Amino acid sequence: MERTDFNLGWKFYKEGGESGSITVDLPHDAMIHEKRDPEISGGYSGSAGACFPGGLYIYEKTFMIPEDWQTSS
Repeated sequence: MERTDFNLGWKFYKEGGESGSITVDLPHDAMIHEKRDPEISGGYSGSAGACFPGGLYIYEKTFMIPEDWQTSS
């Protein structure tokens, strides 16, 4: 049996940005692709404490299951 690291080779994009998808390995932090926004700092420390805008991020992976793994029901 071949051993494969399932954490490698995921397709990642922000909702609505499928055409701009990139390949990432897990674990992955979606916020490294975002810019801080001082408007959502919460008022505690101004632009030095700006927060990330967030959103919905999609991780997808396509893989093949060997036919001999199939079980009869």
